[in-house]
This record gives sequence, C-alpha cells and structure tokens, in this order.
Amino acid sequence: GGGAADVSGGELSVSVGSFSASAGPVATYAYRTGNSTQAKVAIGNTTTEITALGLTRFELTIVNDSDEIIYLGFGEDAVMNEGVRLNPNGGSFSTQIFTGAVNGICASGSKNVTLLKLHA
Repeated sequence: GGGAADVSGGELSVSVGSFSASAGPVATYAYRTGNSTQAKVAIGNTTTEITALGLTRFELTIVNDSDEIIYLGFGEDAVMNEGVRLNPNGGSFSTQIFTGAVNGICASGSKNVTLLKLHA
C-alpha cells in the first residue's frame, strides 16, 4: 500500500492507502481537544520545578516574564548557563513532543515565568 499527496491552490491533500505492520505504530488525530492550565511560577537561584511529568500533555509553552535570563533543564535539574536559555522580557520555549518535567533557574532567584499547558 501507499499514499499520494496533491498540492493545489495552497492546500495539501493527502490520501493514504494502507500501512505495512513493519512501518511501526501509526497514530492519527483529526483534532486535539482537552484542557488548558495557565500558571505563573517563581524561579529560584537553585533548580525550581516549572512543571512536572505530564504524560497526557500535548503542548507546553513557557515564557520568561522577567528582566533576567532563565535557563531550563528538561527531565533534570536546571543549571546556570546550560540547557535552553530564555531571554528576558518574553523569551519563550514551546514543545509538542516533550512530556517530562521542566525545571528553571535564574541568578537572582526572584523571577517569574508564565506557562500554558494543553492536556487531555
């Protein structure tokens, strides 16, 4: 089996025939529905949990709502000058893949991030 794709008028149309079992697991989503959680988290000058493991989470956005650099650690402690850097005044990180815990750290220990989690 196989599939075909057609691009016309700025739209992508995909038709799928069949999949071989050797292709591995296949998941399809017509759309995602669920709940959202919005929060503010104060980041310390030692590793601070921003969000815990979220196996039903399908999107996470973290925004630096401060005037100081914040570093993120994924599934591990956050460390200054390592990992993902969130620049001051709106630096952000978003994922639709990672569902593990996320930690943050900053120099002064008194800065906030905002976050949005979309989950089942």
